[in-house]
Amino acid sequence: MILGFTGTRRGMTPAQRESVSWLLAGRDLAHVHHGGAIGADADFHRLILANRPDLVGTIHPCDIESQREDFTVDELRGQNGPAASQL
Repeated sequence: MILGFTGTRRGMTPAQRESVSWLLAGRDLAHVHHGGAIGADADFHRLILANRPDLVGTIHPCDIESQREDFTVDELRGQNGPAASQL
């Protein structure tokens, strides 16, 4: 399964982090996508590294450089890559 994620620039709440950790652990995932932004996208990326380092990751960064987090990933798509609904 491929999982796409996006979230607020303020980051995840503890309950959201717990739910996403549960989701990552309990699914047959092969690939994840996120927006590479500060806040919840960064939290999601850290949860992937902590819980599922085996997953392949793709980032679709926004075009506002100050809102981007610096990640090491398997694939980086253009600043205005496909919307989450197109994945």
